[in-house]
Amino acid sequence: MKTNLTTSFIICLLFLVCVIEIEAQRVITLPDSTCMSANGTISTSCTQPVKHWEAYGDLSIVGSNTGSSATFQSTGYGKGVIRVAYENGGCNAIDEVDVFKEFTPDSTLQIEGLSCVSPGDVVVFSIEPILTKNLEDRIGIDNYYWNVQDSIKPDFVDTLYYTAGDGSSVTFKVKDWNNTTPQELTVNLGYCNQSPSKAVRLVLNKQAPKPVLDAEQLCIPYGTDAFTVSVQNPSSDVAYSWEKPLGWELSYLNSDSTSVSVTPDKSSIGEIVVSAMYKSGEYADCAITKTTLPVYRRWGDNVGISAQTTCAVAENSSFYRFTLTGDMPTQTPVRWEFPNTWEIQRATNDSYIYARPMFNANLTDTVKVYEMSECNVNDLKSASLVVHVKPAKMEISGQRCVVADSAYTYTATRLSNSYGPNAKSYQWRVNGTVVSGQTDSIASITIPAGANKITVTPVGEGGCNGNISADYKIMVNPTDPDSIVWVDEHCLSAGMYDTITLRIAGSIATQTYSWDFSKTRNWLQIGTNSTNNSEIIVRTSGIAGNDTIEAFTNGDSICNNTLRVQYVFSTNDVGFIITQNNVPFLYALIVPSVTYNSPSYIWYVDGVHDPSGDNFPYLVNMTMPTNNVTAIITDASGCQYSYALNYSQSSRVIKKSNNLNGDIKIFPNPAQTECKIILKDVFSTNDRNAKISIYDANGKYIKSKEVNDIESIITISELQNGSYPIVVSVGNRVFGKILVVKH
Repeated sequence: MKTNLTTSFIICLLFLVCVIEIEAQRVITLPDSTCMSANGTISTSCTQPVKHWEAYGDLSIVGSNTGSSATFQSTGYGKGVIRVAYENGGCNAIDEVDVFKEFTPDSTLQIEGLSCVSPGDVVVFSIEPILTKNLEDRIGIDNYYWNVQDSIKPDFVDTLYYTAGDGSSVTFKVKDWNNTTPQELTVNLGYCNQSPSKAVRLVLNKQAPKPVLDAEQLCIPYGTDAFTVSVQNPSSDVAYSWEKPLGWELSYLNSDSTSVSVTPDKSSIGEIVVSAMYKSGEYADCAITKTTLPVYRRWGDNVGISAQTTCAVAENSSFYRFTLTGDMPTQTPVRWEFPNTWEIQRATNDSYIYARPMFNANLTDTVKVYEMSECNVNDLKSASLVVHVKPAKMEISGQRCVVADSAYTYTATRLSNSYGPNAKSYQWRVNGTVVSGQTDSIASITIPAGANKITVTPVGEGGCNGNISADYKIMVNPTDPDSIVWVDEHCLSAGMYDTITLRIAGSIATQTYSWDFSKTRNWLQIGTNSTNNSEIIVRTSGIAGNDTIEAFTNGDSICNNTLRVQYVFSTNDVGFIITQNNVPFLYALIVPSVTYNSPSYIWYVDGVHDPSGDNFPYLVNMTMPTNNVTAIITDASGCQYSYALNYSQSSRVIKKSNNLNGDIKIFPNPAQTECKIILKDVFSTNDRNAKISIYDANGKYIKSKEVNDIESIITISELQNGSYPIVVSVGNRVFGKILVVKH
């Protein structure tokens, strides 16, 4: 191991000696860098034994690359490198030379920049780098040399500010020059092109100095106030002219036009432009210089925001309009600022905007708008508006069927799919009365008797509660009804339509009632006199029999229905029918199917009282042509009933004959098994033929018998108790009587 370390140390020492020896002498006869023509050749030699020569960049070797000397030829405008590898003392080494090209730029190569400059201008000039392609990379001019970089600057150069790393661009400030000769800006391309004949040139002409004004911009108050503007660097050999926006007024304050008074339009913004040009026209080829003074207006102190609403609804599908009000320039852009919980219909810098709160908006939000004035961006004027958002709609959960004077817990939660913020607090009410001490979303409420509704209202900010109360129907466990009462008890007409009023005795206003007519054939509810259905109007068609009407307190699917109470009607068929018998038009009769309780009768013929029928259920022997017959019946309870038989004018009740001389007699009457019919007073000397006919109470024919004797016996044993009309026809005359059968 020791021997190897020693050997390595000796080799390294020899290598260092070789390197030191090589660095101590130059083996190529050319200097470290040299110049050559763009299309020429260059030769060099080496003082050491040469291993081989190498050429890089825009160079190639002419002939062999071995030997003590070599010739190289340019292949373009780019930079080249010559290298030689030689042997010295057994150590391999390399030496090299940078070769730069000299060439004359063609006419397409130009300096980019203004040819007309004004004293005080800061200008930038550049030249496009010349590039050539060489193997793996692009090699261009090594550098560019401007005459403004000279230690003694030209007259027109004030201060040199910047030079690019490769010299392709320069920036400097122009100063005034006294002579009237145009100045030249030159740039030499590369290390080898230092002579003026190989430089690119640009002739600089002098412009009038750019006018310097009082300020770079003006901010003026809203209104019509005038302001003055003056040139701060006036020159006697320069003429000045001014431009203003349409609608503005401008007047000159002095003879050389270096100061003006401007009155702007009230609401607009704009700019003032002043132009300068030499009076003598020495540099007429150069354009005049201009300076622009932007003029801005600020908002007035009364600028604010108005809105369609200051109490917004988040679930509303429409957008609300917010508008700037007050004194402001119409051309000044603005910037609106809404909370990120609001949706903007479209971004705008106008004096109005449409926006709406989203579902997660706050109860109270502030909308702001800023003037985007260039006067001072760090001190923007602004206006703001506080907008309140209605709380989200709520729903209530809790016990529905309750016991009066007991406490229950009710919870208000956001209604499903409801938009808007949560409420600040909550107001609870029972049947419209506020429950004290309950302001949270969960409330403990003692239910009073008769309560049927709990209400919660989300409370917002700024009075933005809105009509968004949630109602929750409850029911105090319903009580059984006491009974059913017939309110306006009166005569109930059997066989006729009649209307009565029924009421739940002891009803409770906050409870509702239902009625059941399923056990009746005869009754129908046609109306109600109360909001809770505790008093109803019913109608009957008068069908005889027993009918039961039931009522109960309605649980409304919240509580169970209560036990039922009943009212039973017993209706007898006591209806009467006035008929006209088949007997030809002698009388009308009233036929009861069930006899009234001691009734009395009053008859009217064509509206005129006929006393012949008083207190008798039959009207006979009418003495006049008749259109209608009416009977008024009064029973023992005092109830009256009216029945009528009406005829048209073409079928009036008339007598068959006006010659009524005589009458028939029935004996006995009432009779049991037989009766005698006496016809003495109805026979004439010429006509003793008669026909005796018997009818039932409804006018139905029973039997008849033809006779010619003054007295005839009629058997009636087969007839039931009741009244039977007896009709006797003698020729064209008809006579009648009522037979009463009573066994």
